[in-house]
Formats: sequence, C-alpha cells, structure tokens
Amino acid sequence: MQGVRVDPETKRAYLQSGSLLGQLDHECAAFGLATTAGTVSHTGAAGLTLGGGLGRLGRRFGLACDNATSFDIVTADGRFLRANDKENPDLYWGLRGGGGNFGVVTSIEYRLHDMDPVILGGSIVWPVAQAREVLRNYRDIAADAPDVVNLAPALYSEPDGPVIEIEVCWSGDHAQGEAWLKKLRAVGKPTRDGVAPMPYVAIQTSADELLAPGRYYYMKTGMLTQLKDDGIDLIVDSFQRMPNWYLLFFDHCGGAYRHVAPGATAFPNRDMLSTLGAHSIWPNKDDIEENTAKMRANWHELAPLTKGFYTNYVDSDVTLAGYRENYGANFERLVALKAKYDPNNLFRLNANVPPKMG
Repeated sequence: MQGVRVDPETKRAYLQSGSLLGQLDHECAAFGLATTAGTVSHTGAAGLTLGGGLGRLGRRFGLACDNATSFDIVTADGRFLRANDKENPDLYWGLRGGGGNFGVVTSIEYRLHDMDPVILGGSIVWPVAQAREVLRNYRDIAADAPDVVNLAPALYSEPDGPVIEIEVCWSGDHAQGEAWLKKLRAVGKPTRDGVAPMPYVAIQTSADELLAPGRYYYMKTGMLTQLKDDGIDLIVDSFQRMPNWYLLFFDHCGGAYRHVAPGATAFPNRDMLSTLGAHSIWPNKDDIEENTAKMRANWHELAPLTKGFYTNYVDSDVTLAGYRENYGANFERLVALKAKYDPNNLFRLNANVPPKMG
C-alpha cells in the first residue's frame, strides 16, 4: 500500500498508509511544497503521523498530525470509516497523537505548504570538551528562534573522539538564515561546519544509514520544558560516563507546535522546548542485556529533567501511570474513545491506551 499523489492546486497530498516519509517528501518537493515528515526517510508515514509527528519542518508548519486533514481507517469491528473535522470528528481527534490505538489507517490526506526545496542545512561539530558552552548557547537561542529554523543537538562518538554537533535546517530565506546563524557559529571553536544550501530531501535522508534496519536499538526519551545549567551539566556528565555505542539527542520544539491548544488534538505536549533522548545502537545481541541495564540506570538519572514522552519514542518501561501523566487532561477522553472503537483492545501492540480506566 505505497503511493503518494500530490494535488498542487489544492496543496494536498494523498498518501497510502504503507508509504515511507521519503516518498512523501519526494513527491511534495517536485511541486515546491512540503509538510512535516519526521527525520528519517525510511520511517512509515502513517505511524509517524498517528503518534504526532515531529520533524525538521515542525516548528514552521506544526506536527505531522496537525497537517493531517483526513484519515481512512478500518476499525476493530471491520467498519471502514473516514475521520476528519466533519465525519467522525471524535476519531479524528484521537488519531492525531493517540497512536495506533483505534484501527488500521489505510490512507491520510495532508495539508501542504509552499517551500523552497533547497534549504540551508548540515551540521556544526565541536569537541565534547565544549559541550557545556554549546548547549548553553543552544538553550539561549533555541527558545525564541525563528520558526523556520530547526536546531538538533546530539552528543556521540566519532573515531577521533566524542563530539557535540548541532544539525541545522533553515527552510526560510537563505540570506536571513546566514545572518541569524552567526550567533550559533560564534560559539567555541568548531572542528567542522557543514551548513550550506542543500536539497531538503537530502537532509531528510542524512540519518538513514545510522538508523538502518537490521541492527539492534534501544531508546529512552522524555520532554524538556526547561533546561538549566545544572541540567546541562548532568546531561554532559551522563554522556561521558557511557560507552561509544551510546548517544544523546535533542529534538527542537516550540514554534508552531505551540500554536495548537493541548486539547485540540490527542497530542498533549505542546509546551515542550525539546525532547531529550538516549539512544543506543548495536550490530548484534552480544552483551545487549547488560548494556540495556546500563542505559536504564543512566536514564534514571536524566529522567527527572523531563516529563512525559513522545508517543513515537515510547518504550516498554512506561506504566499506565506514565501514560496518564503524559496525556494529562486528554487521557480520559482517549480511554473513552478506545472503549468506543476498540473495546477489546485488539490494537494493543503500540503506545497502548486501555479501553477502561485502570
């Protein structure tokens, strides 16, 4: 079920639910159009959208689910329904951030936006010794950054040693971007600066090899609503205590994410400054249980900096109380919706919302 059709007149994309984000990006770029579509091109578009849908264009255009104008879905009892603001609006609300709890989505219609298919993109890299200074600067400029820029810090190890990088995606006017980015480039002494004009579809594939299928992955994440100096110190210290297979990353939020009220869709975390994630990648299962235990212990130190979670990053350690805390005022409404459309919890291998209060 792969296929994307773009209508450039109405600025809409019609996507079959087996399609990947790279297919959506490619078809939209051909018409000078775009919508928020994650950060890894081989991600499934439907799953990303149902969980909310962060992405490099999210601060400008909103979450992927904010741009989903209609869903076709088959429910647990075999009914084929359409969900939008006029047809089954309760289901439309839940599909925008509630994950795969309510049925099998077969197609999605997206709202598209005019955008130059060439952006200013790439990464600036510093030695890890400068990580505290870099993250303090990131915090100070990211909070009120223009909506057209996405800044994504990451701490990881290269062959020559550990580094901190900030990936840049500036999707607005290039001259304005070059001027604004001076404040980012002025910090410390970067060892590499790869920010330059590039096709948006190219930066959207930049993490594909790192996150390729066939490896073993483990992730812990939460939302940051603030980032103080002592929190930055803890993040850097945490990273430096872990082995080379461990990385920490941030997703830049704010901007258009906040333009939608927390109760307008099922996605609740509209006040986040960024996500914080700990991610590990192994080529095989050797020592994987021991390494996962190390990650859990390490995240136990970082978790107090965060609240809630991003549905698409959820892991098996999250309890029902964690779901309740994450969805806040939206939780009871999600439970009622689950009871209506999937009372026997057929769709449970996901960020699962129960069909009754526990």
